[in-house]
Amino acid sequence: MQQLWQRFPPRTPPSRWPATEGDRDQVLARLLAPPFTVDAADAQERRRRGLMSVVNWLADQPGATWQQRWLASGAEALGNADWWRPWLGHLQSGSQRRGQSVTVTSNLRVCLLLLVCAEVIRPGVGWLLTPRAPQSLVTELARTRDPDGFAELAALCDASPTGRTMTMSAMRRVATIVAVKGGTVRDITVGDCLELSLTLDGDTRRKNKGLGFYQLLHQMGVFAPHAPSTLRAFATQGQLSPAQMLEPYGIQCVPIRELILAYLHERRPTLDHTTLRSLAFTLGRLFWRDLEIHHAGINSLNLTAEVAAAWKQRVLTRTIRTTGPRRSDRRGAPASRRRPQPAHPGPGLLPRPGPVGDGRTDPMGAVGRPVPGAPGRPGPHQGIAPTQVPHGPTHPRTPASPTRPTRSGPRRARGQRRAAERGPGRHPRGHIHRRRAAAPSSGDQQRTRRPGLGRRPRHRHTPGPHRPGR
Repeated sequence: MQQLWQRFPPRTPPSRWPATEGDRDQVLARLLAPPFTVDAADAQERRRRGLMSVVNWLADQPGATWQQRWLASGAEALGNADWWRPWLGHLQSGSQRRGQSVTVTSNLRVCLLLLVCAEVIRPGVGWLLTPRAPQSLVTELARTRDPDGFAELAALCDASPTGRTMTMSAMRRVATIVAVKGGTVRDITVGDCLELSLTLDGDTRRKNKGLGFYQLLHQMGVFAPHAPSTLRAFATQGQLSPAQMLEPYGIQCVPIRELILAYLHERRPTLDHTTLRSLAFTLGRLFWRDLEIHHAGINSLNLTAEVAAAWKQRVLTRTIRTTGPRRSDRRGAPASRRRPQPAHPGPGLLPRPGPVGDGRTDPMGAVGRPVPGAPGRPGPHQGIAPTQVPHGPTHPRTPASPTRPTRSGPRRARGQRRAAERGPGRHPRGHIHRRRAAAPSSGDQQRTRRPGLGRRPRHRHTPGPHRPGR
């Protein structure tokens, strides 16, 4: 893909050309003569007044050529629809009609477009595409600059099975290149199309980019026979040669690079493309380029033991670059997600003393086990004295349990106060706990059913006598 971009560079417009170097009288004489004139007398008179206003406005800008004056005016950044707004008063100084009506402003835009068609100025791609290409650009260029080229392009669009919207968009893209680069349709190059396609890809406002203009120009025979038939070929990478595989790694030692390249060419017939690229990465980047980065000036494969060991250690070590604390690190978590830590451990987490040796006490863990390897602790084969646990209730929720911390704080005090207000034997919801009655004995088999508690009879609808007339 990079080779295709290098083979087809875009044209660079020159800073000077004959049409932009003429004086004011020459430019007006050319624009007021065919093919820039129209048949209607009223329309031609409006164009004459508009052309004189635009040419006089550009003549007041600094610069030696009309292109330099156009760039110095600052209208390039405003787009083709709003370039006239800052200089409307100056543009209407010699006109009989004043105001911001559609007729006045559209006439100014058409007159500046005539300067573009006459190659007096060459605006940039951004000016022509902001907000969109002028509707009359194709018509004016086909009438004044290249009638044959646009006629052939229109014939191809008519024969194409695509819709009118796509073909008209493709025609405007071709007219945009002609207006920016100069010349005719036959002068368009592959690089010009690539440059315009990149500009259109960066513009998110357009859903219909009209990239079919490249196929139309290719069918016209504008490009050379070896040019790709579609723009998609420039976006597809395809298979790389061994030299292209090693190029991104930037190997500095030429003999080593040639050795790796020869080895890749030798293995190429027996390996698929993916395996060959993996082999190029292993030899070029993972092995030799890594040695050049950490050992500057190395130029031999006879590595010392220290260099080889250091390289193996780097290969086996995986480096993870992070910009902040990891989620699994609770201590490095933000304050909003950090679990609150108590000021002091609970009763069940405090070390419990136990007699060890000659009456000495040794702190024990939370479950009564010694910390292995600590000084003054019994070994794994020595006996451990039982931990002293105070007597009391063994229910895990009782406050006297040594292995579970008791609840304390305002919630515990509030619960005790509410329990005292309810009184003994009452549920927090107001129900009274009563012991369920014992099951009846085997001798008590007679049961009396209370009236009204039996199964309700099923009511059936009994139809009444038939009454005629209802």
